[in-house]
Amino acid sequence: METKARELHAKMLLGLVAAEQGWGVLLGSKSALRNIQRHLPRGMFFEKGVAPGTAQAIDSARTCGHRVSASCEEGLLYLNPDEYHERRIDPQVMAVIDYFFAWGARHATDVRAASERADDKVVNSGNPRFDLVRPEWRGIFARAAGDIRKRYGPIILLNTKFPMVNNIARTIGDYTDYLKSVGKVRSKEHEALIRRFAMVQQQVFFRMLDLVPTLARAFQSHTIIIRPHPSEDDAPWVERAKDLANVNVVFEGNVLEWITASDVVVQSNCITGIETFLLEKASISYRPVKDDEAEFELARRVGLQASTDAEAIALIQGVLSGEVNVGEQYLAQREIARPYIANMDDRLACEVIMETFNGLNLPLCEGAFPVRPTGISGLITGLMSGPVVRALLAYNRKKFPRLRLAEMEGLRADFQNVSGRFANVEITQATNDGFCLYRP
Repeated sequence: METKARELHAKMLLGLVAAEQGWGVLLGSKSALRNIQRHLPRGMFFEKGVAPGTAQAIDSARTCGHRVSASCEEGLLYLNPDEYHERRIDPQVMAVIDYFFAWGARHATDVRAASERADDKVVNSGNPRFDLVRPEWRGIFARAAGDIRKRYGPIILLNTKFPMVNNIARTIGDYTDYLKSVGKVRSKEHEALIRRFAMVQQQVFFRMLDLVPTLARAFQSHTIIIRPHPSEDDAPWVERAKDLANVNVVFEGNVLEWITASDVVVQSNCITGIETFLLEKASISYRPVKDDEAEFELARRVGLQASTDAEAIALIQGVLSGEVNVGEQYLAQREIARPYIANMDDRLACEVIMETFNGLNLPLCEGAFPVRPTGISGLITGLMSGPVVRALLAYNRKKFPRLRLAEMEGLRADFQNVSGRFANVEITQATNDGFCLYRP
Protein backbone atom coordinates (compact mmCIF):
# COMPACT_ATOMS: atom_id res chain seq x y z
CA MET A 1 0.00 0.00 0.00
CA GLU A 2 1.09 3.57 -0.66
CA THR A 3 -1.88 5.60 0.69
CA LYS A 4 -3.35 4.13 3.86
CA ALA A 5 -6.72 5.92 3.85
CA ARG A 6 -7.39 4.90 0.25
CA GLU A 7 -6.12 1.31 0.24
CA LEU A 8 -6.20 -0.23 3.73
CA HIS A 9 -9.79 -1.53 3.90
CA ALA A 10 -9.70 -3.00 0.39
CA LYS A 11 -6.31 -4.66 0.81
CA MET A 12 -7.43 -5.92 4.23
CA LEU A 13 -10.46 -7.60 2.66
CA LEU A 14 -8.25 -9.20 0.01
CA GLY A 15 -5.82 -10.34 2.71
CA LEU A 16 -8.60 -11.85 4.82
CA VAL A 17 -10.05 -13.73 1.85
CA ALA A 18 -6.57 -15.05 1.00
CA ALA A 19 -5.79 -16.05 4.60
CA GLU A 20 -9.16 -17.79 4.86
CA GLN A 21 -8.06 -19.93 1.89
CA GLY A 22 -4.79 -20.88 3.56
CA TRP A 23 -2.41 -18.23 2.26
CA GLY A 24 -0.02 -16.33 4.49
CA VAL A 25 -0.43 -12.63 3.70
CA LEU A 26 1.96 -9.80 4.45
CA LEU A 27 0.06 -6.52 4.37
CA GLY A 28 1.73 -3.18 4.91
CA SER A 29 3.16 0.03 3.57
CA LYS A 30 5.09 -0.08 0.32
CA SER A 31 8.36 0.88 2.00
CA ALA A 32 7.91 -1.51 4.94
CA LEU A 33 7.58 -4.57 2.72
CA ARG A 34 10.10 -3.61 0.05
CA ASN A 35 12.77 -2.91 2.66
CA ILE A 36 12.54 -6.45 4.05
CA GLN A 37 11.71 -8.43 0.93
CA ARG A 38 14.99 -10.34 0.90
CA HIS A 39 14.18 -11.67 4.40
CA LEU A 40 10.67 -12.84 3.52
CA PRO A 41 9.34 -16.25 2.51
CA ARG A 42 9.24 -16.40 -1.27
CA GLY A 43 5.79 -15.73 -2.70
CA MET A 44 3.75 -13.32 -4.83
CA PHE A 45 4.39 -9.58 -4.48
CA PHE A 46 1.17 -7.75 -5.39
CA GLU A 47 2.29 -4.33 -6.64
CA LYS A 48 0.11 -1.22 -6.91
CA GLY A 49 1.11 -0.33 -10.44
CA VAL A 50 3.36 -0.90 -13.46
CA ALA A 51 4.10 2.75 -14.31
CA PRO A 52 7.42 4.04 -15.63
CA GLY A 53 9.77 4.08 -12.66
CA THR A 54 8.56 0.80 -11.11
CA ALA A 55 10.93 -1.49 -13.00
CA GLN A 56 13.70 -1.33 -10.39
CA ALA A 57 11.40 -2.28 -7.49
CA ILE A 58 9.84 -5.12 -9.46
CA ASP A 59 13.24 -6.40 -10.65
CA SER A 60 14.41 -6.32 -7.03
CA ALA A 61 11.47 -8.46 -5.90
CA ARG A 62 12.09 -10.95 -8.70
CA THR A 63 15.83 -11.06 -7.91
CA CYS A 64 14.88 -12.02 -4.34
CA GLY A 65 12.93 -14.96 -5.73
CA HIS A 66 9.41 -13.51 -5.58
CA ARG A 67 6.79 -13.64 -8.31
CA VAL A 68 5.09 -10.32 -9.10
CA SER A 69 1.57 -9.34 -10.15
CA ALA A 70 -0.03 -5.91 -10.13
CA SER A 71 -3.14 -3.81 -10.33
CA CYS A 72 -3.29 -0.04 -10.91
CA GLU A 73 -4.82 2.26 -8.31
CA GLU A 74 -5.25 4.93 -11.02
CA GLY A 75 -6.69 2.59 -13.65
CA LEU A 76 -10.34 3.57 -13.33
CA LEU A 77 -10.02 7.22 -14.37
CA TYR A 78 -7.78 8.41 -17.19
CA LEU A 79 -8.17 10.89 -20.02
CA ASN A 80 -7.74 8.48 -22.95
CA PRO A 81 -5.94 5.18 -23.67
CA ASP A 82 -2.81 6.77 -25.16
CA GLU A 83 -2.41 9.11 -22.17
CA TYR A 84 -2.84 6.18 -19.80
CA HIS A 85 -0.24 4.14 -21.66
CA GLU A 86 2.28 6.99 -21.45
CA ARG A 87 1.81 7.63 -17.74
CA ARG A 88 0.88 4.27 -16.23
CA ILE A 89 2.17 1.36 -18.34
CA ASP A 90 5.79 0.30 -18.73
CA PRO A 91 5.78 -2.47 -21.38
CA GLN A 92 9.02 -3.93 -19.98
CA VAL A 93 7.38 -4.34 -16.56
CA MET A 94 4.25 -5.85 -18.11
CA ALA A 95 6.48 -8.38 -19.85
CA VAL A 96 7.86 -9.83 -16.58
CA ILE A 97 4.83 -9.87 -14.24
CA ASP A 98 2.51 -12.85 -13.92
CA TYR A 99 -0.86 -11.06 -13.87
CA PHE A 100 -2.36 -7.59 -14.15
CA PHE A 101 -5.81 -7.11 -12.58
CA ALA A 102 -8.02 -4.58 -14.39
CA TRP A 103 -10.87 -2.46 -12.98
CA GLY A 104 -13.23 -3.42 -15.78
CA ALA A 105 -13.62 -4.40 -19.41
CA ARG A 106 -12.63 -0.97 -20.72
CA HIS A 107 -9.45 -0.88 -18.62
CA ALA A 108 -8.54 -4.48 -19.56
CA THR A 109 -8.88 -3.69 -23.28
CA ASP A 110 -6.72 -0.59 -22.99
CA VAL A 111 -3.99 -2.38 -21.01
CA ARG A 112 -3.85 -5.24 -23.52
CA ALA A 113 -3.50 -2.72 -26.36
CA ALA A 114 -0.51 -1.15 -24.59
CA SER A 115 1.50 -4.34 -24.16
CA GLU A 116 2.53 -7.14 -26.48
CA ARG A 117 1.72 -10.68 -25.31
CA ALA A 118 -0.43 -9.31 -22.48
CA ASP A 119 -3.67 -11.09 -23.39
CA ASP A 120 -3.06 -14.06 -21.10
CA LYS A 121 -1.99 -11.99 -18.08
CA VAL A 122 -4.65 -9.24 -17.98
CA VAL A 123 -7.53 -10.36 -15.74
CA ASN A 124 -10.84 -8.45 -15.76
CA SER A 125 -11.38 -8.78 -12.02
CA GLY A 126 -12.51 -5.38 -10.80
CA ASN A 127 -10.80 -3.73 -7.85
CA PRO A 128 -11.23 -4.70 -4.17
CA ARG A 129 -11.97 -1.04 -3.38
CA PHE A 130 -15.29 -1.49 -5.17
CA ASP A 131 -16.07 -4.72 -3.32
CA LEU A 132 -16.46 -2.44 -0.30
CA VAL A 133 -19.33 -0.40 -1.79
CA ARG A 134 -21.45 -3.46 -2.54
CA PRO A 135 -24.46 -3.92 -0.24
CA GLU A 136 -23.00 -6.97 1.53
CA TRP A 137 -19.88 -5.10 2.69
CA ARG A 138 -21.06 -1.50 3.25
CA GLY A 139 -21.80 -2.25 6.90
CA ILE A 140 -18.10 -2.24 7.82
CA PHE A 141 -18.25 1.57 7.72
CA ALA A 142 -21.41 1.91 9.83
CA ARG A 143 -19.66 2.18 13.20
CA ALA A 144 -17.15 4.80 12.03
CA ALA A 145 -19.86 6.74 10.16
CA GLY A 146 -22.00 6.81 13.30
CA ASP A 147 -19.09 8.22 15.30
CA ILE A 148 -18.54 10.90 12.63
CA ARG A 149 -22.19 11.98 12.75
CA LYS A 150 -22.04 12.21 16.55
CA ARG A 151 -19.03 14.53 16.25
CA TYR A 152 -20.24 16.77 13.42
CA GLY A 153 -24.01 16.37 13.04
CA PRO A 154 -25.48 16.61 9.50
CA ILE A 155 -22.63 16.75 6.97
CA ILE A 156 -22.02 18.04 3.46
CA LEU A 157 -18.72 16.51 2.33
CA LEU A 158 -16.49 18.50 -0.02
CA ASN A 159 -13.93 16.06 -1.36
CA THR A 160 -11.02 17.61 -3.25
CA LYS A 161 -8.62 16.16 -5.83
CA PHE A 162 -6.13 18.79 -6.95
CA PRO A 163 -2.62 17.36 -6.38
CA MET A 164 -1.76 18.38 -9.94
CA VAL A 165 -2.00 22.08 -9.01
CA ASN A 166 -1.97 22.11 -5.17
CA ASN A 167 0.65 19.51 -4.40
CA ILE A 168 2.00 19.23 -0.88
CA ALA A 169 5.55 18.81 -2.19
CA ARG A 170 5.44 21.50 -4.90
CA THR A 171 2.79 23.99 -3.65
CA ILE A 172 0.36 25.65 -6.06
CA GLY A 173 1.16 25.44 -9.75
CA ASP A 174 1.27 23.05 -12.70
CA TYR A 175 3.82 20.30 -12.13
CA THR A 176 3.93 18.80 -15.62
CA ASP A 177 7.68 19.49 -15.68
CA TYR A 178 8.05 17.20 -12.66
CA LEU A 179 6.11 14.45 -14.43
CA LYS A 180 8.41 14.84 -17.44
CA SER A 181 11.47 14.53 -15.20
CA VAL A 182 10.34 11.15 -13.82
CA GLY A 183 9.43 9.73 -17.23
CA LYS A 184 5.63 9.97 -16.98
CA VAL A 185 5.28 12.45 -19.86
CA ARG A 186 7.12 11.14 -22.90
CA SER A 187 5.79 12.97 -25.96
CA LYS A 188 4.86 16.51 -26.99
CA GLU A 189 1.24 15.48 -27.54
CA HIS A 190 1.01 13.97 -24.06
CA GLU A 191 2.62 17.06 -22.52
CA ALA A 192 0.09 19.32 -24.25
CA LEU A 193 -2.81 17.24 -22.91
CA ILE A 194 -1.42 17.16 -19.36
CA ARG A 195 -0.91 20.94 -19.38
CA ARG A 196 -4.49 21.33 -20.59
CA PHE A 197 -5.65 19.07 -17.78
CA ALA A 198 -3.64 21.13 -15.28
CA MET A 199 -5.18 24.37 -16.58
CA VAL A 200 -8.71 23.03 -16.01
CA GLN A 201 -7.72 21.71 -12.59
CA GLN A 202 -6.29 25.05 -11.51
CA GLN A 203 -9.39 26.98 -12.57
CA VAL A 204 -11.71 24.53 -10.79
CA PHE A 205 -9.46 24.54 -7.70
CA PHE A 206 -9.85 28.29 -7.23
CA ARG A 207 -13.58 28.12 -7.98
CA MET A 208 -14.01 25.38 -5.38
CA LEU A 209 -12.12 27.45 -2.83
CA ASP A 210 -14.66 30.20 -3.45
CA LEU A 211 -17.51 27.69 -3.16
CA VAL A 212 -16.65 26.94 0.48
CA PRO A 213 -18.07 30.12 2.08
CA THR A 214 -21.08 29.92 -0.25
CA LEU A 215 -21.90 26.45 1.07
CA ALA A 216 -21.26 27.54 4.65
CA ARG A 217 -23.78 30.39 4.38
CA ALA A 218 -26.41 28.41 2.47
CA PHE A 219 -26.39 25.38 4.81
CA GLN A 220 -25.79 26.71 8.29
CA SER A 221 -27.46 23.71 9.93
CA HIS A 222 -24.88 21.41 8.30
CA THR A 223 -21.17 20.98 8.95
CA ILE A 224 -19.15 21.40 5.77
CA ILE A 225 -16.30 18.87 5.91
CA ILE A 226 -13.44 19.53 3.50
CA ARG A 227 -11.39 16.41 2.87
CA PRO A 228 -8.27 17.20 0.81
CA HIS A 229 -6.61 14.59 -1.38
CA PRO A 230 -3.69 12.94 0.52
CA SER A 231 -1.16 14.47 -1.89
CA GLU A 232 -2.61 17.98 -1.58
CA ASP A 233 -1.40 20.87 0.53
CA ASP A 234 -4.07 21.43 3.21
CA ALA A 235 -3.06 25.06 3.79
CA PRO A 236 -5.31 26.78 1.19
CA TRP A 237 -8.33 24.89 2.50
CA VAL A 238 -7.48 25.61 6.13
CA GLU A 239 -7.07 29.30 5.31
CA ARG A 240 -10.44 29.43 3.54
CA ALA A 241 -12.18 27.66 6.44
CA LYS A 242 -10.63 29.53 9.36
CA ASP A 243 -13.38 32.15 9.85
CA LEU A 244 -16.29 29.84 8.99
CA ALA A 245 -17.81 28.31 12.12
CA ASN A 246 -19.45 25.35 10.35
CA VAL A 247 -16.48 24.36 8.15
CA ASN A 248 -13.80 21.84 9.13
CA VAL A 249 -10.80 20.53 7.19
CA VAL A 250 -10.35 16.86 8.11
CA PHE A 251 -8.23 14.07 6.68
CA GLU A 252 -8.61 10.84 8.58
CA GLY A 253 -10.00 7.36 7.97
CA ASN A 254 -11.34 5.85 4.76
CA VAL A 255 -13.34 8.22 2.59
CA LEU A 256 -16.16 5.65 2.43
CA GLU A 257 -16.97 6.16 6.09
CA TRP A 258 -17.19 9.93 5.49
CA ILE A 259 -19.39 9.41 2.43
CA THR A 260 -21.61 7.09 4.47
CA ALA A 261 -21.88 9.72 7.20
CA SER A 262 -22.75 12.54 4.77
CA ASP A 263 -26.04 13.75 3.33
CA VAL A 264 -24.41 15.01 0.12
CA VAL A 265 -20.93 14.77 -1.45
CA VAL A 266 -19.55 17.54 -3.66
CA GLN A 267 -16.47 16.70 -5.75
CA SER A 268 -14.87 17.43 -9.09
CA ASN A 269 -13.42 14.87 -11.48
CA CYS A 270 -12.74 12.42 -8.65
CA ILE A 271 -13.17 8.71 -7.97
CA THR A 272 -15.02 9.60 -4.75
CA GLY A 273 -17.92 10.73 -6.95
CA ILE A 274 -18.12 7.21 -8.36
CA GLU A 275 -17.80 5.64 -4.90
CA THR A 276 -20.61 7.90 -3.70
CA PHE A 277 -22.74 6.91 -6.69
CA LEU A 278 -22.13 3.19 -6.05
CA LEU A 279 -23.11 3.67 -2.40
CA GLU A 280 -26.40 5.10 -3.74
CA LYS A 281 -25.70 8.45 -2.09
CA ALA A 282 -25.99 11.91 -3.62
CA SER A 283 -22.86 12.82 -5.60
CA ILE A 284 -22.63 16.30 -7.12
CA SER A 285 -19.97 16.75 -9.77
CA TYR A 286 -18.90 20.41 -9.67
CA ARG A 287 -17.91 21.48 -13.20
CA PRO A 288 -17.61 25.27 -13.44
CA VAL A 289 -15.04 24.73 -16.22
CA LYS A 290 -15.75 22.09 -18.89
CA ASP A 291 -13.31 20.36 -21.22
CA ASP A 292 -14.40 16.80 -21.99
CA GLU A 293 -10.97 15.79 -23.29
CA ALA A 294 -9.27 17.05 -20.11
CA GLU A 295 -11.77 15.47 -17.69
CA PHE A 296 -12.36 11.84 -16.73
CA GLU A 297 -15.26 10.36 -18.67
CA LEU A 298 -16.91 8.20 -16.01
CA ALA A 299 -16.57 10.89 -13.34
CA ARG A 300 -18.61 13.32 -15.42
CA ARG A 301 -21.22 10.79 -16.55
CA VAL A 302 -22.53 9.53 -13.21
CA GLY A 303 -24.11 11.48 -10.37
CA LEU A 304 -25.55 14.98 -10.54
CA GLN A 305 -23.92 17.81 -12.51
CA ALA A 306 -23.50 21.43 -11.36
CA SER A 307 -21.91 24.09 -13.58
CA THR A 308 -22.34 27.03 -11.19
CA ASP A 309 -22.47 27.67 -7.47
CA ALA A 310 -26.21 28.35 -7.79
CA GLU A 311 -26.77 25.00 -9.48
CA ALA A 312 -24.79 23.23 -6.75
CA ILE A 313 -26.85 24.94 -4.03
CA ALA A 314 -30.12 24.05 -5.78
CA LEU A 315 -29.12 20.39 -6.20
CA ILE A 316 -28.09 20.07 -2.55
CA GLN A 317 -31.37 21.63 -1.48
CA GLY A 318 -33.23 19.20 -3.74
CA VAL A 319 -31.42 16.21 -2.25
CA LEU A 320 -32.02 17.35 1.33
CA SER A 321 -35.72 18.00 0.66
CA GLY A 322 -36.21 14.72 -1.20
CA GLU A 323 -37.15 16.41 -4.47
CA VAL A 324 -34.12 14.85 -6.17
CA ASN A 325 -34.53 11.07 -6.34
CA VAL A 326 -31.03 9.69 -5.88
CA GLY A 327 -32.15 6.04 -6.08
CA GLU A 328 -33.83 6.59 -9.42
CA GLN A 329 -30.74 8.30 -10.79
CA TYR A 330 -28.56 5.40 -9.57
CA LEU A 331 -30.65 2.81 -11.41
CA ALA A 332 -30.65 4.88 -14.60
CA GLN A 333 -26.84 5.29 -14.60
CA ARG A 334 -25.73 1.78 -13.65
CA GLU A 335 -25.36 0.71 -17.30
CA ILE A 336 -23.06 3.66 -17.92
CA ALA A 337 -20.75 2.41 -15.17
CA ARG A 338 -20.83 -1.30 -15.99
CA PRO A 339 -18.05 -1.39 -18.69
CA TYR A 340 -15.72 0.40 -16.26
CA ILE A 341 -16.37 -1.75 -13.18
CA ALA A 342 -16.19 -5.54 -13.37
CA ASN A 343 -17.33 -6.21 -9.80
CA MET A 344 -20.52 -4.16 -9.60
CA ASP A 345 -22.47 -7.43 -9.41
CA ASP A 346 -21.79 -11.15 -9.25
CA ARG A 347 -18.30 -12.10 -8.07
CA LEU A 348 -16.11 -10.04 -5.77
CA ALA A 349 -12.82 -8.77 -7.16
CA CYS A 350 -11.12 -10.43 -4.18
CA GLU A 351 -12.54 -13.82 -5.21
CA VAL A 352 -11.42 -13.47 -8.83
CA ILE A 353 -7.91 -12.37 -7.79
CA MET A 354 -7.48 -15.28 -5.38
CA GLU A 355 -8.85 -17.80 -7.86
CA THR A 356 -6.16 -16.59 -10.27
CA PHE A 357 -3.39 -16.84 -7.66
CA ASN A 358 -4.59 -20.28 -6.57
CA GLY A 359 -3.80 -21.52 -10.08
CA LEU A 360 -0.09 -20.74 -9.66
CA ASN A 361 2.35 -23.44 -8.63
CA LEU A 362 3.95 -21.60 -5.70
CA PRO A 363 6.02 -23.52 -3.14
CA LEU A 364 4.96 -23.78 0.48
CA CYS A 365 7.07 -21.48 2.66
CA GLU A 366 7.74 -20.87 6.33
CA GLY A 367 8.34 -17.45 7.85
CA ALA A 368 9.23 -16.07 11.27
CA PHE A 369 8.14 -12.62 12.45
CA PRO A 370 8.86 -9.89 13.32
CA VAL A 371 11.44 -9.13 10.63
CA ARG A 372 13.65 -6.06 11.00
CA PRO A 373 15.71 -4.55 8.17
CA THR A 374 19.44 -4.78 8.81
CA GLY A 375 22.66 -3.60 7.23
CA ILE A 376 22.92 -0.74 4.76
CA SER A 377 19.16 0.05 4.53
CA GLY A 378 18.99 0.57 8.29
CA LEU A 379 22.15 2.72 8.18
CA ILE A 380 20.70 4.95 5.45
CA THR A 381 17.50 5.40 7.44
CA GLY A 382 19.50 6.44 10.48
CA LEU A 383 21.59 8.97 8.53
CA MET A 384 18.73 10.81 6.80
CA SER A 385 18.32 14.40 8.03
CA GLY A 386 17.83 17.96 6.85
CA PRO A 387 14.73 20.02 6.00
CA VAL A 388 14.12 18.43 2.58
CA VAL A 389 14.25 14.92 3.99
CA ARG A 390 12.09 15.90 6.97
CA ALA A 391 9.50 17.38 4.61
CA LEU A 392 9.54 14.19 2.52
CA LEU A 393 9.13 12.03 5.61
CA ALA A 394 6.22 14.21 6.79
CA TYR A 395 4.58 13.86 3.37
CA ASN A 396 5.00 10.09 3.42
CA ARG A 397 3.64 9.89 6.95
CA LYS A 398 0.56 11.86 5.89
CA LYS A 399 -0.03 9.35 3.12
CA PHE A 400 0.70 6.41 5.40
CA PRO A 401 0.25 7.17 9.13
CA ARG A 402 1.51 4.52 11.52
CA LEU A 403 -0.42 1.26 11.24
CA ARG A 404 -0.85 -0.58 14.54
CA LEU A 405 -1.87 -4.09 15.55
CA ALA A 406 -4.96 -2.88 17.44
CA GLU A 407 -6.18 -1.10 14.30
CA MET A 408 -5.71 -4.24 12.22
CA GLU A 409 -7.56 -6.36 14.76
CA GLY A 410 -10.39 -3.81 14.85
CA LEU A 411 -10.69 -4.00 11.07
CA ARG A 412 -10.80 -7.78 11.17
CA ALA A 413 -13.57 -7.59 13.78
CA ASP A 414 -15.56 -5.19 11.55
CA PHE A 415 -15.29 -7.53 8.56
CA GLN A 416 -16.17 -10.52 10.73
CA ASN A 417 -19.23 -8.80 12.20
CA VAL A 418 -20.57 -7.89 8.78
CA SER A 419 -19.93 -11.21 7.07
CA GLY A 420 -19.71 -13.89 9.77
CA ARG A 421 -16.38 -14.93 8.19
CA PHE A 422 -12.68 -14.70 9.15
CA ALA A 423 -12.99 -15.90 12.78
CA ASN A 424 -10.13 -18.31 12.07
CA VAL A 425 -7.75 -15.63 10.72
CA GLU A 426 -5.02 -14.38 13.04
CA ILE A 427 -2.78 -11.31 12.75
CA THR A 428 0.76 -10.78 13.97
CA GLN A 429 3.15 -7.85 13.52
CA ALA A 430 5.77 -8.59 10.88
CA THR A 431 7.68 -5.28 10.76
CA ASN A 432 7.02 -1.55 11.12
CA ASP A 433 3.77 -0.87 9.24
CA GLY A 434 3.60 -4.51 8.16
CA PHE A 435 1.44 -7.38 9.43
CA CYS A 436 0.98 -11.08 8.71
CA LEU A 437 -2.55 -12.46 8.26
CA TYR A 438 -2.78 -16.25 8.41
CA ARG A 439 -4.98 -19.20 9.29
CA PRO A 440 -3.25 -21.38 11.91
